[in-house]
Amino acid sequence: VARSRATVLLIGEPGTGKEVVARALHRTSDVGKGPFVAVNCSAVPENLLESELFGYEKGAFTDAKTRKKGMFELAHHGTLFLDEIGDMAAGVQAKLLRVLETGTFRRLGGTGDIEVVVRVVAATNKDLKREVGEGRFREDLYYRLAVVPIRIPPLRERTESILPLAQFFLDHLNREMGRAIEAFSPAAEKAMLAYRWPGNVRELRNVVERAVLLCGGKRIDVDALPLEVLGASAGPTAGAAETATQRWTLADAERDAIERALRRFEGNKTRAAEALGVSRQTLRAKIREYGLADEAAAE
Repeated sequence: VARSRATVLLIGEPGTGKEVVARALHRTSDVGKGPFVAVNCSAVPENLLESELFGYEKGAFTDAKTRKKGMFELAHHGTLFLDEIGDMAAGVQAKLLRVLETGTFRRLGGTGDIEVVVRVVAATNKDLKREVGEGRFREDLYYRLAVVPIRIPPLRERTESILPLAQFFLDHLNREMGRAIEAFSPAAEKAMLAYRWPGNVRELRNVVERAVLLCGGKRIDVDALPLEVLGASAGPTAGAAETATQRWTLADAERDAIERALRRFEGNKTRAAEALGVSRQTLRAKIREYGLADEAAAE
């Protein structure tokens, strides 16, 4: 697919790596040496998206003091990645369809057509067929975008990817942070494999980064993982005595993680809270709950 000029529609939940796939399509295509331009359609206000994509001429509106090139021009002989395409307003959808069909567009306030050669890759976490049926997305644009639809499965459907991805992120963060952590403990691996990862690959990377910050040895153990990840591996069918032991184990892991963070950041509660992924107020409450106030002050 990468070696063709076909428009590609990437479909997947947030955090599954749609932009990573889009960049891979670009890099291995015949326009791989050209520009890769990304636009998040949901992050740009509706009234600005048209000018962002197509640019404008000087004087096109009150604040247009100079001519500005749009993303289509900037992506000429390259790839334009349109993320969250399902949030695009109807008026902009019509103009996008024209560019895809004719390869030409006009800047806002312009009178002449501009020709571009651009490979378009779009992405969405919505069911665009349903959006079409409910009148929120143009049917003709949907079929023009979905020449090649590619579904990127969530991480919970490809558990065989969890540990290789975690090790990849660990190696990258070791280089970035100057650490030498070698691997994950078997218990940490079991916990990560049992967790459903609602935030997908993005969440996995964040968890590994936090674990690297908290790890004090050569291996990342369960005490460096967040409680929601640990809870998944505890299992819902344990007996009462075993459940009590698991509650103690989780509380113990939480206390240990807080102690590690406080030591690592020399008692700085703001930085420790950021590393743990909680607010400073929550951290202070946990410090009081576990009786760590005196220990933190002593550190």
